[in-house]
Order: sequence, then C-alpha cells, then structure tokens
Amino acid sequence: MGALSWPEEALRANIIAQVSLALNRIWTEWYPSRGYSFNITGSPGYDQAYVNGRTVFAVMERLTAELFNTFVQRSGDAEPYFTEYCDGKTVTCPGMKQWGTVDRAREGMNALQILRYYYGNRVQLVTTDNIAAIPSSYPGSPLRRGSTGTNVRILQKQLSRIARDYPSFGKPAVTGTFDEATENSVKKFQKQFSLTADGVVGRPTWNKVSFIYVSVKDLAELTSEGETAEGTQSAGGWPGTVLRRGSTGSSVEQVQFWLSDLAQFDSSLVRVTVDGSYGAATERAVRAFQQKQSLTADGVVGQRTWNTLYAAWVDAQSDLGGTAWPGTALRRGAAGMEVQWTDNKGASGSVDYLSQFHTQDYYYPAWVEADSYTLRGTCLKANNYDQSGNGSYWVNPAYDWGYADNFSPIDRLTDDPNSGAGVNANHFRISDAVTFDGKPAGLKYIDFVKVQTGIQAKSGWLGEISTEVFGVFDYNMTKKK
Repeated sequence: MGALSWPEEALRANIIAQVSLALNRIWTEWYPSRGYSFNITGSPGYDQAYVNGRTVFAVMERLTAELFNTFVQRSGDAEPYFTEYCDGKTVTCPGMKQWGTVDRAREGMNALQILRYYYGNRVQLVTTDNIAAIPSSYPGSPLRRGSTGTNVRILQKQLSRIARDYPSFGKPAVTGTFDEATENSVKKFQKQFSLTADGVVGRPTWNKVSFIYVSVKDLAELTSEGETAEGTQSAGGWPGTVLRRGSTGSSVEQVQFWLSDLAQFDSSLVRVTVDGSYGAATERAVRAFQQKQSLTADGVVGQRTWNTLYAAWVDAQSDLGGTAWPGTALRRGAAGMEVQWTDNKGASGSVDYLSQFHTQDYYYPAWVEADSYTLRGTCLKANNYDQSGNGSYWVNPAYDWGYADNFSPIDRLTDDPNSGAGVNANHFRISDAVTFDGKPAGLKYIDFVKVQTGIQAKSGWLGEISTEVFGVFDYNMTKKK
C-alpha cells in the first residue's frame, strides 16, 4: 500500500544492507555464541527494528521479494559482510548513511555503487537460491583427544588465530586430529574464560571459542579481517586418478570444496562437508552436479566431471566479479591471460584481457623479465561509474586537476570559451614541482617525464582505466628570447 519518494536504487541498497547485516548475525552465531536462545533481535540499537502492523509501501514489497536472497560479500571472504548502517541524521556511524543513499542515488549511482561508496570497492553482491533453515555449527557431540575430521580442523584453525591475541594458549597445528597440543590449548582457553578446564569441547566451549574467534577477527564489524572458505584450492588440473566412494585425500577435498561453493548459489546442488573423505554424501552431491550438467550421473569423478566442475566453479567466481587465479605466474608470453595484481592494503584483482581493443598477446610489460614487479606512488580514488545501470555506458568524470583519460577546466590552454578552441590537455609547470615533503623543488630543467596511471579501476566492457599519451610538448621552447 502507499507510495514512497526515495529513489529505487537507494531502497535497493538499504534492503540489501539490512539482509546482509542479518545474515552476518546468523553466520557468526552472534547471539547463540553468547548464550542466547535467539539468532536476531528487533532492537534498532543492534539489528533492524521490526514493527508489527507497520505500513508497508508497495515498492518495498516488490523490491524485498526481488532482493530477499541477495546479500553483500567482500571479494575473497566467505561471510556475509557486516553492513553497519544508520540514518545519518539523528544517529551517525562509520557505515552507510541511509539518508545519504538518497543523495547518492540522485547523483546517478546504482545500488552496488552506493554500497561500494560506503563499504569500499571490495564488496560485491551475491544472489543464492540455497534457502534453508538456520543450522548450528556445533558438531552435535563433544570433541576430545582422538577426535578427527573437519570440525576438529575448524576448532584448531580458530584456536590458532585466537592465540595471536592470547599467545599463552599455544597454536595447535591444523591437522584435523585432536592431539595433545590441541587438548592443552583447549584447557588453557577454558581456564581463561572460566569454563571447566577438562580439554573436552562441548557446546559451551564450542560456542565460546566461536564468540572469541569472531571477536578477535572483527567478523561482525566493518573492519572485519574476513573469513576464507574451508578447503584447498588448486589450479584445476586433472589429478590423474578417478575419484569414487572410498577415495580420500586432497583431490577429494578439492571436489568437495567446489561442490560446496557452487551449492551456495544453486539449490539443486548439494552442499557437502570438506573433509577429504569420499562418502555417500559426496557421491550424492556429485550425482546432482552431473545431472545438472547432463553428464553420466554415476557419482564418480573422472576427468570430464572434474573439468566440468572446475569450469562451473570458475564461472561462478567470474559472476561474483572476480577471476579465478589460473595457478601459474603470468609473464611474458602468457597469451590472452589476465594480469593479476595485489596491493599493500590486502586487495587483489586482475587487468582483463580485451582483444577487441588491444590485439597484442599479453598486457604484462614485455621489458619486465621477472614474474612480478611493483608500482609505487599515490593511488587516486576511482570515480568512474556505470551511468546506464546495465553496463552499457560508463562515465569517468574529470578530477578538479585533471587525470587519466580526461582533463580539467584549468588544463584549457586558452581563454576562448568555445569548447573546440585551443589545446585540451593536461599540463604542468616545472616551477610547481615539490619535494616529497611538499617543499618547492626549485627545478631549472628536467631530463624526462614518467607518466604512470594512478587509478586502479575497471569500466565494464571498456576495461581498465589507463592513461593514453598522444604527445608531449615543451611550451618553454616556443618562447622567443
């Protein structure tokens, strides 16, 4: 019923943020790990407020139905991102400002651009058909010395990370076997947090470990370290051995990881435990995948099933806005491959190969012999955006001072107001040069100019933002002496 004056893209951003925050509470077991019997509240101080009988606008009904299974996830992380938000008027916060989303939408941003404006460029939208009841991470029975399997690996992984903040606990090796070192670490943990120090991980200890792990990694905060998916990742190469029920080892783990990851987005697939043991559950999951891909549904992973499974997983990663690491270093001669990059902030990505614009075999610099090289300098905040909302028309507005594929008004080397008059180019005076600490450099001349793109951003089908150099002119040399 009723109408609402907010732009739809602002509403979309808010709905997705609310869904993501709720899912983060569920994923981190925020309340159960603290001893509560519920998973979420209706308190606006902690979660999204719920008012029974409140007016629901027709546009909200439509958008909520559309976006119910869409949430925010940071590239490389497994958990739904903690999308902290507030109204931005009566209450302030470091996350998304709800009234600010209205301004962003009216500036032409779509929902994803609004979310990235507040949460950073690593966030992406994930839509899943895997809708199910809320599970409990507790394995169902206590873990003790001699226990083995994935749940022991999870426990060891969490204790090992906790030990960075509590060194006296010790860091048990992540082996999947509950050994003496794990037992000692558990006992020290239990003693520290006033639990029965018997070295046995029952529900109270499991929940407390989960609570402390989430806390030290900030998984329910904007500053989250991020959680990576369980399981190993390979370059996708066929291991040379047919896998079937009874098989064990890292290749089985790899298949289980791919199946489990794909099942997040397709309810017809079966999510399995990544434990390296090919049991009945893994066999059922393989059959379901084979049926979906029109392969022989025998529950056996031969080379064709392996390759199809890996290709499906790579395709899913690409849909999320990322590209699977090909498993080998990209270097001179790596024809047609994306160039992978990482930065000193922990982010990563790729420069896509777009042969329709540049026909050379590869983009990696031909003069660099090493497998990698480092660029240093100031990285400018990208301001490009998809004006069309469907990826067809990208805009890269000029900075106030001009940079990379554009120029600013101060770079017009003429006072003629005619837009076609004079030279439109970036320019600078060597008299304006400064040292690293901002002091005048006092240069009389220069020997060379190094031009380097200071933006790391991509514009859909246009590819990455880069600097084209059409020519260099020394205007001092045109002066008459």
